[in-house]
Amino acid sequence: MATELQEGLLDYLRGVSQMMTEARARLAETMRYTSYEGLVLDQGRAYEPQVKPGWAQRGAPKWCYDNTFRLVQRDRGRHGLVYCEGYAILAGPDWVGIPVQHAWAVDADGRVVDVTWPHPELSAYYGIAFDWIEVCRFSVRWGAGILPGEYHIGAPLITHGRLYPPNKSCDTTGHSGAPVRRKARSER
Repeated sequence: MATELQEGLLDYLRGVSQMMTEARARLAETMRYTSYEGLVLDQGRAYEPQVKPGWAQRGAPKWCYDNTFRLVQRDRGRHGLVYCEGYAILAGPDWVGIPVQHAWAVDADGRVVDVTWPHPELSAYYGIAFDWIEVCRFSVRWGAGILPGEYHIGAPLITHGRLYPPNKSCDTTGHSGAPVRRKARSER
């Protein structure tokens, strides 16, 4: 059952997507999406928030992309974590934030594992679950954050609806191989 906060997030995504489609009508002729909100609305879904599990170590504030990448990488399949990006609304016991681009993991039961925000159980999430190999491939070259950084490779998500063409090989490994070497924060 959707909460009022989840409904508010969905209304935000619909509203911005509609506004951008109207404002960028000429772009719609050559691009699959006219906004990231439209992309996430079309390819994503709502995820069930929960209290951060005890086994998940808290990450650095405001480093959601790095925190989530490291969480999924270190998990190595134990909890079936999947890397997600999209939009979320941070909430606390007596306050509510605004929709922002955010990254989190989802466990095998479809519940959010957010190690960046202090009250994930009170927050709302709507996003895209990305293939781990694609996440690694992107992160090795460009660092963290697919949605805020995919313009580096020509904005294929907005243009075509896919980060990489199908059946492209990737020399990075995910859960079963050696850790992926990513750019350090100082190298970005």
